[in-house]
Amino acid sequence: GGQDSGVQLVSSILINDCLIQDNYGTYAGGVLAYGFGSSELRDCIIQFNTKYGSNSGAGGVHVSDCNPKISRCVISGNLSSKATGGVYVQDECHPEIVDSIIENNQGHGIMAEFACVDVNNCNVTQNTGSGIHLELLESPFGIGPQISDSLVALNEERGIAVHGSDVEATISDCLVQENEEGGVSFI
Repeated sequence: GGQDSGVQLVSSILINDCLIQDNYGTYAGGVLAYGFGSSELRDCIIQFNTKYGSNSGAGGVHVSDCNPKISRCVISGNLSSKATGGVYVQDECHPEIVDSIIENNQGHGIMAEFACVDVNNCNVTQNTGSGIHLELLESPFGIGPQISDSLVALNEERGIAVHGSDVEATISDCLVQENEEGGVSFI
């Protein structure tokens, strides 16, 4: 395990079929993706990573100023000293998460702040925060987040929370159930 994130993605690169485990850092424990590339994480397991300190970020994957694709990955058991254990997205980016499992993370499963994220055909379950938390959304492409064909269940806060959005979020064909503070909220 590394001490400044397990993997840092700063350009267009494919990370395929990897185990990213037991790392830690101040912005991300597992994967820190930033810059202007369009990287892809495919068929990876990102687990038991820790983000520490007062900076925003995630134990699993932190995305800033880029548009990576996360496909067929398991992001599980990650810890954060802030709000997001699974995937944290910030600063005018619009990544895509497809066919993935985001579960059992400390904090939100997925959080977007001043950014958007698309989630398709994912299971977002059993996180200690909301399953998907979208706050103060902005999109570099002028379109909002698309959440579709996903299971969002058994999270300790809301299933899907959308706060202060200037762009339209679309939620379609999802099963949102048994989240402790309710299903979907728009505030």
